[in-house]
Amino acid sequence: MTSRRHRTGEAEPNEGRGNPGRRLVGERDWIIGAPTAGGCAHARPRGGRRIAALLRAPEPAGEDLDYLLDMGAWGEGPFDNDDAGDWADEFEGADEATGMQLLADALDVGEAGDYLESPEGSTAVAAAEVVSWTIDPEAISDSPYSEAPAAWVRTANPTSNASLIAVALAALDRVRSDNSELAELWAESDDTAWRESLAQIETRLRAHG
Repeated sequence: MTSRRHRTGEAEPNEGRGNPGRRLVGERDWIIGAPTAGGCAHARPRGGRRIAALLRAPEPAGEDLDYLLDMGAWGEGPFDNDDAGDWADEFEGADEATGMQLLADALDVGEAGDYLESPEGSTAVAAAEVVSWTIDPEAISDSPYSEAPAAWVRTANPTSNASLIAVALAALDRVRSDNSELAELWAESDDTAWRESLAQIETRLRAHG
């Protein structure tokens, strides 16, 4: 396995057997470990939390790995990316009103004709997921990256009205549109799992009432 600095294209070999690879993603230096028995590579930001890179390749290398980590993502789930993870942290200690405002702000993705950048798209998807949890708390995932919003839903017991659900559905449509950077990036991967994840969120949202 090699270490690659994406901004310069510079690569350097590992030192010592079993030493994990290192890759710079944006400003973060990631440590890429060996794949698990299920084919997943483990990754974590240096000095940060450990994450699982949900890769279907037999080893954590090649274009799929570069693609996911360049996006700041390690999987197709709503919270499997840096932007959604950072947004989720804002729910720590939030009361019902604060949490509802976080949802409203994240779901405000602008006009339909505007280009939607990846960070805003990622947080909108995460927010739509949280709205769906308020409808069906049993759907809350056990991901360590969504612990704060999951705890908020369970403790604040917020109720989503029809207006908020409609906004969440509209945000998902914007994220999947031709004017969405996130949609463009996932289209390059030829992986349908991301769109399937969005469809599952939409199904829960439409189950309301």
